[in-house]
Amino acid sequence: MKCENDNNLKQLREIAGFTQEAAAEAIDVSPSTIQNWEYGQIPRDTNLLHDLLDLYRVDNFRTCKSDIKYVLSKR
Repeated sequence: MKCENDNNLKQLREIAGFTQEAAAEAIDVSPSTIQNWEYGQIPRDTNLLHDLLDLYRVDNFRTCKSDIKYVLSKR
């Protein structure tokens, strides 16, 4: 199911300065998995999503809500 905020994963990745390939390598998935998550084409594994958000230094992220709120931790 495509969520309204799937683009936010891409935006968070870009803000954090990661390519799909680098993010995928860091959490041990394929780059196509990252791409599919960003485009909402496959369900996201909760544990891997948590790892991904930790990598991007995101403290809070609500998925599949129109009122998406996320807080980036201080760098």
